[in-house]
Amino acid sequence: MKRLVLFTLIVALFLNACKKEEPKVVGYDIKNLSSKRVQATIYSSEEDYINQINPLWQGSVEAGKTTTIPESTLEEGYRYQIDWYSDDQTYSNWIAGEQWLNNEMHFTPSKNSAYIIPELGPTKRAAECNIRGTLLDNNNPTTWKAVDAYSISMYAEPKRVWNALTDWQKKIYITFSFNKAAFKSYKPTGEEHIYTMKTLDFEMERSNNNGVFTVSLERPNQYYVSNTTTISHPGNSATIDTYQKYQPAKDTIFLIAGDAGYLMVRE
Repeated sequence: MKRLVLFTLIVALFLNACKKEEPKVVGYDIKNLSSKRVQATIYSSEEDYINQINPLWQGSVEAGKTTTIPESTLEEGYRYQIDWYSDDQTYSNWIAGEQWLNNEMHFTPSKNSAYIIPELGPTKRAAECNIRGTLLDNNNPTTWKAVDAYSISMYAEPKRVWNALTDWQKKIYITFSFNKAAFKSYKPTGEEHIYTMKTLDFEMERSNNNGVFTVSLERPNQYYVSNTTTISHPGNSATIDTYQKYQPAKDTIFLIAGDAGYLMVRE
């Protein structure tokens, strides 16, 4: 009996010694420091990124974990575009402003360092307001129409002006796509006027109004959007309150266009 037990132990030790260790994946790391699982996609060019086509790699990175992309998938030192967002889309790097182009939207593979997805923080406006899940429909464009309007002044509280507008003045639309927004209004003759903003910048460093996102700062066409209940115009102290008619929802936003504010619903 003792010989049998001894033989069994010897065999177990032999098999354990011969067991091969799982090979470690050699490649490039993406480290998710946030508290949410993130979906990530890597593209070889900005054009592919904007059009969401020809992905080189797609995967998820669990909260607080690291995912390794096989070395053969990417080229070290090459500058790729990366798109990432949490499952509920409340956290995303969908920020196309110039100030961010060299940071979170680019991934340059390195064997010495990982691409870092930062923890949610107060400077991440996109984490505080589900702007991606609101303005995009699974990365597809969305179109919104005005259903209420307010005049905005630096020296007075916003005033509701919807009932004073003519029918053609009420025809206000805005379309958001992955890399631009198109604001459409009408002239008295019925002719369309479309103003297209080529880049979106959903960060406001000079504003502490969480949930307010810059669409364009080009004067005189300054556009801001929000999906919070009460917002402040970035640039003045007037508080825009839609008198409880505006509830934060996926299908409702508030658009500031110059000195006018519009309650918009998704078509």
